[in-house]
Amino acid sequence: MLQKDVFEVYKGMFDLGEIDIWFANGYNSVRVRYANAREVVFTYMSELDWRLESLNSHIMSMRMPKRVMRGDYRKRRQCFDS
Repeated sequence: MLQKDVFEVYKGMFDLGEIDIWFANGYNSVRVRYANAREVVFTYMSELDWRLESLNSHIMSMRMPKRVMRGDYRKRRQCFDS
């Protein structure tokens, strides 16, 4: 799906304020910056499979190994304490 199509789906689902700018973030993903400097990342695979998250949350999920993400909180803390 093209990013402009993903953005149109986002606007239809979450029109949460005045959008300053949006741009492609990755495969089926757009990054939206609002006039109040808040940024969110919207990833859309299908009507039942989509994700809306803050920019910081998105960055942390990209950095964190997948095996640690499935573990409990203590394993996640060990990842950052080292």
